[in-house]
Formats: sequence, C-alpha cells, structure tokens
Amino acid sequence: MAKTAPIQQRSGQGAKAPPLTPKQRKAVTALLSCRTNEEAAEQAGVSIATIYRYLQDPAFRAELTRQQDAATADAIRLFAANLNAAIGVLVDISSDTEEKASSRVNAARVFLAEARQWRDVVELEERITALEAAIGKG
Repeated sequence: MAKTAPIQQRSGQGAKAPPLTPKQRKAVTALLSCRTNEEAAEQAGVSIATIYRYLQDPAFRAELTRQQDAATADAIRLFAANLNAAIGVLVDISSDTEEKASSRVNAARVFLAEARQWRDVVELEERITALEAAIGKG
C-alpha cells in the first residue's frame, strides 16, 4: 500500500509533517461523524485518552480541520443549491390566502429573519474585506 502524502503538503501548506497513521485517519473520520469524542473513540476503536492525545498533535489537528472545512464547504454548497427552492416555499406559504393565518405569519417571520441574517453576513464580509485591504492583507 502506498504511503499518503504528508498532511500539510496535501493541504497545500508546503511544510512537511509526519503522515497520519491508519488509526489516526480512522479517528479523524470518526470525529467528523460522531456527536461526541467518546462516540468517536468507540467508533475508531481507540480509547478516549487516545482521542485527546491525537487532538494535541498538530498534524492530526491540521487534517481534522482540513476535513471539517471541506465538509462545511460541501454543506454550504448544498444549502446554496436549495436556497431558492426554500425561499419559494416560504413565499408561497406566506402569500397563500388559503393557508392558516398562523402558517402565513410564521413563514413570513422565517423569511424576514433569514433575510436579516444574510444581510448581516454580507455586511460583515464587506467590512472584513475592507479592513484586510486597509492592513495590507487584501
């Protein structure tokens, strides 16, 4: 079986780190899919103390973070792909006069709350971009 590339090299950071062991790779997968560290330890076939020891290892943490970031990006893409359909449902319910008034009001509330949150996110991103440009990171 071929050895895997060092963690930081695979993530594009250039510096070499020791590759993860098969047990560490199994622990990363378990941590991504389990709700608690205890469940992850059981799924990975290691002790909870081993999980905590792995979490102190910079190469392990880097790989876990890389995979968490990838999973988050996948979830955001899925969310974005279905956003228009979800908005359409809320708009349909809120404007359907045959729906109960409470359903229409609730749909309108959800729609407005989400719109406010998205506006805030966009505004924060713009402000962060401007700050980074001002300090020379942009």
